[in-house]
Amino acid sequence: MNQKYIKELCDYDPLTGSFTWKKHRMHNMIGSTVGHISDTGYYRVCIKGTQYAVHRLIWLWMTGNLPVQIDHIDHVRSNNVWTNLREATQTENMHNKGKHSNNKTGVTGVCYEANRKKYKAFIKTPKGNKHLGYYDNLPAAAQARKEAEILYNYHANHGQ
Repeated sequence: MNQKYIKELCDYDPLTGSFTWKKHRMHNMIGSTVGHISDTGYYRVCIKGTQYAVHRLIWLWMTGNLPVQIDHIDHVRSNNVWTNLREATQTENMHNKGKHSNNKTGVTGVCYEANRKKYKAFIKTPKGNKHLGYYDNLPAAAQARKEAEILYNYHANHGQ
């Protein structure tokens, strides 16, 4: 896959994130959206027998480069507006994750330990999980976590 071919096949509007077919292909009409939303929430498409994440093809369309990973900055996997996409390493991508659905405190990296009657703050680092301390209240634990996110280069949207 290369930029010339994808530009012949598709059109992209960086302001809206609209990625549409320029050429009629099997069941795809000119002007229709490229791909479908998969079970994981990303647009995916099959071209010449190969499955692609549409956001990677958009990156190829814009830059000429087909990266391994693209991060959706706002965590919305179907939002392919150009300003919402960034090329990222696996670590950078993991440093911009949304809050887990089972989070009970509302703060990523902070949990309440009932046996201690304290809030525990922690963060994942290149060397593994790092304990940031126990705190009497949630705001103090959240502050410790936020400071650690800055120290370890987490994205500002991490945990949102």
